[in-house]
Amino acid sequence: MKRYFLKLFILILILFFAAIFAYTKVLPFLVSNSHVISIVEKTAKKCANVDIIIKAPELKTGLNPIIEVNTDKIFVSKNNEKLFAVSDFDLSVSFDEILKKKIKINRFGADKFFIDVDNLLRAFKIDSPNTSSNKSDFYFDFYDSVLFLNECYVSYVLDNGTKVRLKATNLN
Repeated sequence: MKRYFLKLFILILILFFAAIFAYTKVLPFLVSNSHVISIVEKTAKKCANVDIIIKAPELKTGLNPIIEVNTDKIFVSKNNEKLFAVSDFDLSVSFDEILKKKIKINRFGADKFFIDVDNLLRAFKIDSPNTSSNKSDFYFDFYDSVLFLNECYVSYVLDNGTKVRLKATNLN
């Protein structure tokens, strides 16, 4: 009986360390791998008929609850119409209080940020958030966050047909 528990304990220990290894080494490798990026780009083209370009993504994980994401460029278009573009993207998120349904944004920024929300949602066949009654239980904490956008353009159509356009520079 002792051998059974010992084997079970060793198996659990191996699975635990395998999960840590996958989170800290394998996942960041996959995010940065050019073959995986190519698969993502081809799958987006095949499934949603959108063109996605991803340049130099990097994911940093560790034994702490902080994840960092950086990329030189992400560009999404459909029928030669730009839907989403970001350059020199930098994000740091803390999952310290994930059990309290709180996600802390430590750092969020980009050199250039462009999004046409309605056309992006339409391209991926997602209902507009205005018509959806589903609310997330998660709270995003921006208090004490470092937020920066050098150039920003956001376009969005509200329920009543009003088109909102935000165009800004040097947001810190």
